[in-house]
Amino acid sequence: MSITVPPYDKLPIELGAPAGSAWGVFDKDGKRDALGTLNFITPGAIVAAKDEIQTVHYAHQARGEFYNGISYANAAELRTDLTLGIQAISDRGGILCRGVLLDFVRYAAKRGIEYDPLGSYGISLTQIKEMIAEEDLTIRQGDILIVRSGLSKWIHASTPASVGPWEGNTYIGVDPTPELLEWVWNQNLGAVAGDAIAFESIPASDNSSMRFHEAALAGWGMNIGELFDLEQLSIIADRNQRWSFFLTACPLNIKGAAATLANTLAIF
Repeated sequence: MSITVPPYDKLPIELGAPAGSAWGVFDKDGKRDALGTLNFITPGAIVAAKDEIQTVHYAHQARGEFYNGISYANAAELRTDLTLGIQAISDRGGILCRGVLLDFVRYAAKRGIEYDPLGSYGISLTQIKEMIAEEDLTIRQGDILIVRSGLSKWIHASTPASVGPWEGNTYIGVDPTPELLEWVWNQNLGAVAGDAIAFESIPASDNSSMRFHEAALAGWGMNIGELFDLEQLSIIADRNQRWSFFLTACPLNIKGAAATLANTLAIF
């Protein structure tokens, strides 16, 4: 059974909440929510995801507040408010869901698109939709969307001697346009991840910085997976010609922690 939430253009629902935020959307019986978009991973979504097994920390900058209005002061000073700790995921039983891989490396190679994995190339919403169509995917509520930008491929091919110090502040990723934010929310994704440093490109095509982090983490309570090694996953997906799979994640159970190792498995 899926859950129904307001579309992006109807957010926020709480008076005084930041524009586009989902504060209060997942609250239940008067209790403030700490899971954010992981609520989209319902028991029904988990049961549906089993069919994929066939082969056997960033605040809203203008306000200084985290998801559901947790203040920066409470989060930073002696960690007196542990509501949003990563333990909420462990208390839920970890993550079991359907994962979908959008392989931009494969997509770009087929089209002769050349780009620098250390640059600020932004993967557009149009390209995301084309990858979904090309991989014959249908996005479902509770999915975790994973984007392979090519950074993990570059890392595997590099050595300390060949790379040297990495200077600069440009990062490849998904171009965080307002249209992209609206699309991501309206897909009811459980989370997003990728091999890029920040998932989103920095700077964005309009020179904004960290717009997706602010919207996803502070606005929606959406987890962002970064620096995933997607090389073996991409090989298996291409071999099977199937880019969806059963996904499990077992985060560290540390009360009050703001981040964790993902400990993620993809099962085909």
